[in-house]
Amino acid sequence: MSTFLWLKNRDCVAGYSGKHFDVRTGLGPRGTEAYFISVSDPCDPTRFMLSEEILQNVVHVTCRTTITRGLRKDGVYRNGMAELVAKTEISFGDGQNVSVQELNICAPTINDVDWIYSLFRKGQLEPEENWEPKDVDDAVKTAQRDEVQKCAAEIRAFVSELRGLLPGLKWLMQART
Repeated sequence: MSTFLWLKNRDCVAGYSGKHFDVRTGLGPRGTEAYFISVSDPCDPTRFMLSEEILQNVVHVTCRTTITRGLRKDGVYRNGMAELVAKTEISFGDGQNVSVQELNICAPTINDVDWIYSLFRKGQLEPEENWEPKDVDDAVKTAQRDEVQKCAAEIRAFVSELRGLLPGLKWLMQART
C-alpha cells in the first residue's frame, strides 16, 4: 500500500525523512510544485508519529493498493469528502489467473482514508458510479438457472432410463436365484 500526504509546504517536515517517511517533491494539482510524504501503510501505527505541525499542513491524502480477496463492484465510492475508485483486472502469474482489484483513494485526512477503506472492505458502501454492467447480475442468475435446468433435465432422463431397465433387472435377478 502506498500512501502520500500532500502538504502545503516543505518546512514542516524538516528532520522527518528517514526510516518511516520519505519526503519528496512532485507536481500537485494544476501542475504546481507540491511536497508530500510517502507513508508505507495508512493503517500502520507509525503514522501517528507525524507531528501535529505536519498534520495541520496536509492538503489531502492519496493512497493506492491492490486486494485479491473480498472484491467489490468496480466503480467510484464516496463517503463524505473521501473518494475510492475500484477497478478489477486479471493478473497472470505462476500459471494462475487471479482477479486483482486496484483501489485508489483520495481524502482530506488519513482518518478519512482509513474510514472509507474500512467501509469498502466490509461491504458497507455501494458505488455512486457503478461501472458494472447493469445486467451482469441478471445474466449470472440466468446462466445459473439455465445450468440448473440442464442438470435437472439430465437427471430426469437418467432416472427415466433406469426405470426402463428396472423390469429387466428384476427378471435377471429372479433368473439367477
